Amino acid sequence: MTYKLKPVNKEEHIAWYVAQALDDVKNLPFYLSCAKSFPENSIRKALKAVRSEAIQSIRNRRGSFFKYLMQIHAEKTNNRPRH
Repeated sequence: MTYKLKPVNKEEHIAWYVAQALDDVKNLPFYLSCAKSFPENSIRKALKAVRSEAIQSIRNRRGSFFKYLMQIHAEKTNNRPRH
């Protein structure tokens, strides 16, 4: 599935940035959900953690690692993503 997105608001811009950074555009709807549900600084922290992870094997699972980090954030703040 190919997404052609021209971000029109802050949430779409954040989601598109994360999807491209993780080379995971196929999961853009998930990143958009995160952008709508979590503060930008939490998303950026999770993205930074994923990008700085030294384990090479994570390269194929960066999107999964990002999702895991966002779930941890949700549990800490009692903030579940709204779908």
